[in-house]
Amino acid sequence: MLLPDYFQYLNKDVDVWVNGHMHFGRAFGIVEDGELKVTCESAGEYKVLVIG
Repeated sequence: MLLPDYFQYLNKDVDVWVNGHMHFGRAFGIVEDGELKVTCESAGEYKVLVIG
């Protein structure tokens, strides 16, 4: 998912939290080159929080 152009100017030391919604699937996310990338262990809905 592409992040807004201003994201890099307003945030540093970014953390990404990913949790399965109504299941126990594991996932993680990173912000790289203005893009949020999420990798999931299993299919399903996930909730994502990006803070910086």
